[in-house]
Amino acid sequence: MLLPAVAEGASKVGRDAGEVDLLVPVLTIVGDSEEEKAASRAFCRQQVAFYGSTPNYAFQFDLLGFEGATTKIRQCQKAGDMAGMSDVISDEILQHYTTEASWDDLADKLVDRYQGVAERLIIYTAGMDYARDPSSIGRWGEVARAVVARA
Repeated sequence: MLLPAVAEGASKVGRDAGEVDLLVPVLTIVGDSEEEKAASRAFCRQQVAFYGSTPNYAFQFDLLGFEGATTKIRQCQKAGDMAGMSDVISDEILQHYTTEASWDDLADKLVDRYQGVAERLIIYTAGMDYARDPSSIGRWGEVARAVVARA
């Protein structure tokens, strides 16, 4: 879906799509225990629901076969039901927008998913983790170095 649009846009301005570097924001569900992953999953579910409530992102649910998700999210939003918004985001929907792994496996999963597509990843959840716990920067640094080493 994205790559054909990039190729079309590049062609319109006389460029090769291979000359366009894609920087992709990534949501990760990461942890070494189910408790850690559950907290991370809840945060990502909230983020996907929030973005899915906006007109610019709403079409994506339909394209993935989850028709009506945007309508449900917006109904919950209008009612002030933030938990309800998150509840609309099933595990199946969440899998499309996140990469889930243990800390030791995260770099491999990111490279497997994005190699050949993204020139650079912007790990959205790393910033959120850092805001909550500045000591988490070390773990994210390890993941970044492992991604670079493998790519």
